[in-house]
Amino acid sequence: MVSMAAHVGTIAIAALGHRSLPLVLHCHSSRALPLVAMQASTDILWLGDYPFYTVQPTAGMDAAFARNSERVRAALGADEVLSISRVGSSAVVGMPGTPVVDMVAVCKAWPPTASQLDALNRAGFDDRGLAPHAEDDRWFYGGDEGAAPGTLGRCVVHVVREGNPWTAEAEAFVAYVSAVPKAFAAYSEVKLEGARLAVNGRDGMRLSEYKQRKHKVCMRVLREAQVWARKQAAR
Repeated sequence: MVSMAAHVGTIAIAALGHRSLPLVLHCHSSRALPLVAMQASTDILWLGDYPFYTVQPTAGMDAAFARNSERVRAALGADEVLSISRVGSSAVVGMPGTPVVDMVAVCKAWPPTASQLDALNRAGFDDRGLAPHAEDDRWFYGGDEGAAPGTLGRCVVHVVREGNPWTAEAEAFVAYVSAVPKAFAAYSEVKLEGARLAVNGRDGMRLSEYKQRKHKVCMRVLREAQVWARKQAAR
């Protein structure tokens, strides 16, 4: 199985499949943001077409999770879903980054049935097949109707079976970075540094350059999170 470390570097990539924005706020960058993302333009760095928030739009991301997790639950079947929770650095309150919300839906049975896949598709979640970071994880890109890739309202959804070990790794990462100030500082600082350097990067490569720059620290924090989680469990 490929580890959680291989995935966190890509978990915040925006969903593909461009859609127009219904309500926008124009800022000095000449790009447009969804009205729900209204925030000082100085808080946003543009990595190509993807906004990077130096100040997390926490309330907007919480609302996006609330809306979209209910849509995912309804598509999969409320009786089939054991839990839906947030994962990745976007789940850490106050963490700068792209505003895409990552979530994991733990189901009683796996893989998703044809009817579940169809319901997710009709709900606006595009099937991307098996995720590269873990076994038995099918992932989907979607979110709010009209939200452009990478913007507030977009989501990545992982559908896994109960007991998938990647879920515990993902939860440990969020808990560790949320609870340990040193870990939060290390990860947030490298994300901010990488984003600021990537702003002037090569056209079409700014998002990937940002992710490459934070990779080493990301891997270290992930390892620390697993050690920390084991110590917490032993108490």
